[in-house]
Amino acid sequence: MSALHKHVVSSPTSLVVDALHGVASTNPAATVDDQHKVLYLSEPDRSRVALISGGGAGHEPAHAGFVGQGMLTAAVCGDVFASPNANQVKRALKLVENEKGTLMVVKSYTGDILNFGLAREQYCAANPSKIHSLKFVIVGDDVSVGKQQGEIVGRRGLAGTVLVYKIAGALAQQGGSLDEVHGIAQFVADRLGTIAVGLEHCHVPGSEVVGSHLKDDEIEVGMGIHNEPGHSRVSPVPPLSDLVDRLLGYLFATPQTDADRAFLPWPEKGISGSCVLLVNNLGGLSTLELSSVANTVGAKVQEAGVTVERMLVGTYMTSLNMPGFSITLLLLPQQGDGAITKDRILQLLDAPAKTPAWTWTSTSPPKKSDPKPSHSNDGELGQAGTGNNAPVSEQFTESIRRACNALIQAEPEITCMDQIAGDGDCGTTLKTGAEAVLDALSKPGFASSGAVGAIGQIGGIVGDAMGGTSGALYSSIYLSALAQGLQSASASGSTEPTRGQYADAANFALERLYTYTRARPPSRTLVDPLSAFIESLKDPDVRLDQAFEAAHRAAENTKSLPARAGRAAYVNVEAVKAHPALHAYLHITPYDYTTLRIPILVMHTIARASSFGPLSSGSGALAYPYHHQPASFGATHKSLSEPCTPSEPSSPLSTAGTGPSVPPTPMRTPSGSQVPPARGCLKEPTKEFVTKAEPAEAQSQPPVPPPGRHAPGARQRPKMKLERVPTSAIARIQMSEGVEPHMVTEGGNGINPGARGKCKERVPTPYVKSDKASWLSDGEE
Repeated sequence: MSALHKHVVSSPTSLVVDALHGVASTNPAATVDDQHKVLYLSEPDRSRVALISGGGAGHEPAHAGFVGQGMLTAAVCGDVFASPNANQVKRALKLVENEKGTLMVVKSYTGDILNFGLAREQYCAANPSKIHSLKFVIVGDDVSVGKQQGEIVGRRGLAGTVLVYKIAGALAQQGGSLDEVHGIAQFVADRLGTIAVGLEHCHVPGSEVVGSHLKDDEIEVGMGIHNEPGHSRVSPVPPLSDLVDRLLGYLFATPQTDADRAFLPWPEKGISGSCVLLVNNLGGLSTLELSSVANTVGAKVQEAGVTVERMLVGTYMTSLNMPGFSITLLLLPQQGDGAITKDRILQLLDAPAKTPAWTWTSTSPPKKSDPKPSHSNDGELGQAGTGNNAPVSEQFTESIRRACNALIQAEPEITCMDQIAGDGDCGTTLKTGAEAVLDALSKPGFASSGAVGAIGQIGGIVGDAMGGTSGALYSSIYLSALAQGLQSASASGSTEPTRGQYADAANFALERLYTYTRARPPSRTLVDPLSAFIESLKDPDVRLDQAFEAAHRAAENTKSLPARAGRAAYVNVEAVKAHPALHAYLHITPYDYTTLRIPILVMHTIARASSFGPLSSGSGALAYPYHHQPASFGATHKSLSEPCTPSEPSSPLSTAGTGPSVPPTPMRTPSGSQVPPARGCLKEPTKEFVTKAEPAEAQSQPPVPPPGRHAPGARQRPKMKLERVPTSAIARIQMSEGVEPHMVTEGGNGINPGARGKCKERVPTPYVKSDKASWLSDGEE
């Protein structure tokens, strides 16, 4: 369900008045009439024409946000999406009485027209001398509903109404007569067109919560501002460029292209037109997206041959928290269209206004979109690194490609994790960097620069593509420093660096990294596993797969460390621990765990893919088992002493075409005997299932459940109180340890044909401390 139903309010019944006082607190010239919900200028200039408007609440900043010098004199506010009544409007008319008259600007909705019209008639009946000093303008700028369908109700009033406020208000501020102000307001209203699109409907505070109105892949075109359905739905959601083309098709309609929606008097073909463009946030669209929409719309309008004289982008008239936007075009008059000229309208639009919501006007046309060609790295790829330029092997390139593809495939999982303890961008950032590296692999300059040059190229590519903390850590600092450290190997004339040179360069890069961060192991950051990997790499007797195993152990150990650095330091620890998505990672924060993969994966795959063959660890070159691959994201790492279940591959990230599968070497004791695997859950019991009353030597074996308390020879109840973990908890423990439950099909299993819902093998039941007074045997749930 969408989160749009959540609101921050004191009370839905007092929300409107509270909001009016909030607006008044930012506008010292305004006062609120609580009883009638009118926000008005306390001391208006009564020698000038007054403008009033209003409507239901929920469209903020319209209308109260536009009360101020140069725009509205008063705004009348109804309840959410409900028109104010006639008495409220009459009160506003009374508050703004002046010598030159009042213009009422009303959006084209039945309730608004009826209540403002009734107030006008009653006011004139009570004040006969005011009959000719009260004018009325109805604004209907919606173009989504055709002329035939809207023949009776007319076009709805949308965001274009704000332009009427601004232009007519500026003329009133300059001393224009009531007829002049009314005339230009009507002229502008007749040349407005607006089309809106929504990603979802909004929710009214205090109303019943309902499910989503639109499917995940749907948008609605032709939205109003009162949560009513739009004209049509589009699925799947089109790219922004295609969506804007569709929306502009409504606005650019002519009698020849769409007579039913030809509301604007566009000039004949071959005659260029000009307009004012307003891109409006309907309430719930991010500013980032709105700016992107504005850029696309501006470019499309220019491409259509229409000159954009002014461009306004922001939040002007909303529908509460609706995620969506509207496009408004004000068609400016051509030369000879009448007494009101284009220059006059632009002059009034550019005039200053002192209101909370109308903050700025550019006073000049927007710059035409003329993007300069970006500088490509194509010519620089072959220049990275110094020394020999022996091309890298195909195996080297393919290994880098596999590593990048692994990161791209893991993006959804990483993003989900990072939303818990971070800002949710880790997965997309890593994916962007990986895609940039993949793109570089296809360019000839990459393959011709050698392994050392390739590392430097990857650092620069990742830094340009990723940015942020990740880009700085991986490229500008670590990978760049790693490339610097390997320059000596390139200068010596060797085809590939030796293991010792890789280790020295990695240590050099880590020291450089330390100059830019205070994190030192143990710190629950990526330096914990990275440091462990490098320390192991420096030992010539440690294989590379064992160094990677050490990095995994260091990462796992961060689960018991308090967060002191990185984004995890800002997060509620208990909230992170309680989240089930982190269960398989044993509460390793996503930023801490996943981000170590880039530096280690790059070193790991580059070293394995080097053109020299595997040598002994003491030869000075890097020995690397061809079958070994880094573990996939989200998979619990297994030590070499542990067997895999049938559902688990022996190589965690094995893929087709990576070479023969060689089983890992089992671990042995100092006497030479092989270490047997743990029974039951196939893992050593975790610390939480070992009680203090058990002897130390018993902690290496899983606890065996005792027989029933009535069975002959049953052992005495220990002094502590224990309780058997429920079956569902056992299943969760097995899953966390990498053991998939063996589900039984109809007919039972091989051991007990009549069994139902049991495992194929007996799994010892873990016991934990309890306040129960007895042991529980298998039949005593």
